[in-house]
Amino acid sequence: MTRSESIAQLAAAMAKAQPAIEPAIKDAANPFFKSKYADLGEVWRVVQAAFAPHGLSVLQVPETAEDGSVTLTTMVLHESGEWIAGTMPVRVVKDDPQGVGSGITYARRYALSAMCGVVAEDDDGEAAMGRGNGNGHQQAAPPTREKTIGNDGSAKLATLCAQVAEATGYERRSLLATVKEMAVKFGHEKVADMTIAEGKQVEEYLKTIEPASEPDIFGGEDAGTAARLQPTTGGE
Repeated sequence: MTRSESIAQLAAAMAKAQPAIEPAIKDAANPFFKSKYADLGEVWRVVQAAFAPHGLSVLQVPETAEDGSVTLTTMVLHESGEWIAGTMPVRVVKDDPQGVGSGITYARRYALSAMCGVVAEDDDGEAAMGRGNGNGHQQAAPPTREKTIGNDGSAKLATLCAQVAEATGYERRSLLATVKEMAVKFGHEKVADMTIAEGKQVEEYLKTIEPASEPDIFGGEDAGTAARLQPTTGGE
């Protein structure tokens, strides 16, 4: 993080503005996990409403280095001229204008939330239904043992990545890295450790990139599925 020589007035303004930041409402659909999230417009709404009365504003600047990598710098500014700033890399799955734009939008949302202290409304009525812990937070469900996709399912996802890459021009390595990242977000060190339901979500995400790819990897262990999609590689 970088900052102006003094941030005394900025800090005082932030101390007044942050308590006024409302939770961002999750009103956008995420096909990645079939969930809802607060989009960039919603995060901007709650930030500007709280910051403007206290002379605060935010500036976000994407930049491209000579090697083609993209970064995003987010600055919180005070009307006194004081500022703080942080820079983060932008991960781009596909190196075209649409892919870069999508990566920048994703980075802007997360950087804006982190810099300004925005949280998403995530109770989803659980406390009102009697399933909370009394503090407005959902209690964790007891762990259950579910069937995993195993090495065979991991290999099928690798094959699907290869098919999507060939049809769309995406880099196969980047798609495999995305599958690995999704497994980690599900709480697994290995792709093979994902549950059948989680593997299905990964499959459906890949098909948002290439809808014509082979269907129903995890829709049922039948002869038709095996014939349609034979793994060409194992592991992640």
